[in-house]
Amino acid sequence: MEKVFDSEQYGHIVCTQNFFGELKSVSINGERLKKVSKKAYSSQNGLRADVWGNVLTGITLSINGNKFEILQKPTWYEATLSVMIFALILIWGNTPLSLIVPVVGGAIGGVISAFFALTSLSVCRYFEKPLIKVAISLGFMAATFLICAIIGFALVSLFT
Repeated sequence: MEKVFDSEQYGHIVCTQNFFGELKSVSINGERLKKVSKKAYSSQNGLRADVWGNVLTGITLSINGNKFEILQKPTWYEATLSVMIFALILIWGNTPLSLIVPVVGGAIGGVISAFFALTSLSVCRYFEKPLIKVAISLGFMAATFLICAIIGFALVSLFT
């Protein structure tokens, strides 16, 4: 994903991110800045760009003290829907509900649901309409439940 914006002081700024929001490259007026550390870039003419934050807190690019927002922090409903994916498996896998539909919980269910929760949060960033974000999160919730249920049924049939 590419974030492009113009600054009066620095000109045309292009930031390239990977799927999970991590900054991959920074260009100012067509000059690609050299990566000097995991979260710092520099140019040949002395500009220094530092990256602050992550997908959960929002990402800010600071060029010689001037700050530019690259990625906003998640809205309250994006965060809530992501946590609900994790909570569904946690609650369902550790209650008598798992007798109705066995889902794998514990460490395996936690890893699967955490992966889908973070992926849901990342995918929702590409859309602006709240209803689309809700639909995407519910789709990831259904996919998580389905995968954990398939593993749960496989474990039940294996041990009975």
